[in-house]
Amino acid sequence: SVNKGSVHIEANWIWSGIGVLMYSSVVGILYPAILLPYPTNYYNDLQTKTLIITLFSSGLLAIFLYLIIAVSKMTSRKEV
Repeated sequence: SVNKGSVHIEANWIWSGIGVLMYSSVVGILYPAILLPYPTNYYNDLQTKTLIITLFSSGLLAIFLYLIIAVSKMTSRKEV
């Protein structure tokens, strides 16, 4: 019989993943939601719109970079 061993799954990336999700939640949901109760013309300038879109884009970039790095680390072959 062949002993294949046990499958061992490590959770090395869990804390950085939680950090990325928290950052994305703040810049993509929380900060724009803080600006919602104000009147329409109060934050209707180009600088605020640019800031919100930039923060939201940085959250998306952080998520995708995290996923790319984590998947590449998990799928890389380890020499034994």
